[in-house]
Amino acid sequence: MIESRVGSKGELFLPKKIRDKLNLRTYTKVAYKIEDGRLVV
Repeated sequence: MIESRVGSKGELFLPKKIRDKLNLRTYTKVAYKIEDGRLVV
């Protein structure tokens, strides 16, 4: 499991390793949901 942090304005920071693997670039839209008490992106 890779951990990350929440910024002072509520931003979620995805590690570069994950962004690269999923080909996420600046302004890529992602969806969030809470499932069984966990955040799923």
